[in-house]
Amino acid sequence: MRSLIIYCVLFMGASACNYREVSDQGTQGTVSIPSEITLNFLTISEKILAPHCLSCHSNAGGNIGQVNLETYSEALQNIAQLRQTVVDDRRMPPSGPLNSELTQLLKQWIESGAPE
Repeated sequence: MRSLIIYCVLFMGASACNYREVSDQGTQGTVSIPSEITLNFLTISEKILAPHCLSCHSNAGGNIGQVNLETYSEALQNIAQLRQTVVDDRRMPPSGPLNSELTQLLKQWIESGAPE
């Protein structure tokens, strides 16, 4: 029985080698984000903005949300509002908040200085 417990602990430790833990002080807890994900605007745009935001927050979407997030400079200009509505208040997108992994990814990108 003892060797089974040791095996389980070693297996869990080894399987976590490619992940970094991101702590969220809110209700979401800790979410693992794969270490191979590069935190930059391209990643955020592909994983979050394009599929969840640009239908309302782009020229093509008619800028219904009155905040354009198509380019890095536009997203950077609205970074505080993006953090507040998506990460803190979880009011966006209107279809429902992002899942924990995407919320953490966005939060970590913002907290790391929103690299281009």
